[in-house]
Amino acid sequence: MEVADKLVLFSITTACVAVALGLLASSGQTVAPSADVMALHTAISSVAMRPGSKVIVNVYVPKTASIAIRGPVLAVNGSSIPVGYVMAVDRAVEIVLSADERSIRYKVWLSDLDLPGGQTYALSVECVDMNNIAIEVLSYQ
Repeated sequence: MEVADKLVLFSITTACVAVALGLLASSGQTVAPSADVMALHTAISSVAMRPGSKVIVNVYVPKTASIAIRGPVLAVNGSSIPVGYVMAVDRAVEIVLSADERSIRYKVWLSDLDLPGGQTYALSVECVDMNNIAIEVLSYQ
């Protein structure tokens, strides 16, 4: 490929990217970041049914969202849960009773916990016994 051909290809690519960004900006739509529920769900799934197992996971919760855990229910406000991914991860361990865009109901009991938005949390997720998973905030920023 000649230098002139590369320059033309680069110019066309740059123009296409500029047009796409301009269209996105002019549409008035913004893409809000979502809470990192899958990282937390994957951590819960990985320790479930294995007493003594423990993982540490980082979970980002954007300013517009929050995560609340009460008993067997993990609920998300201001964001949505990717139900298809939740159920795909659950096929191996089968600890999810039900899931929708706002909550996941587990077969195990989780520590009560509130994670307000605007932070990234380092969480310890530990299987205490076959029916209980302890989740603790180690740090946040």
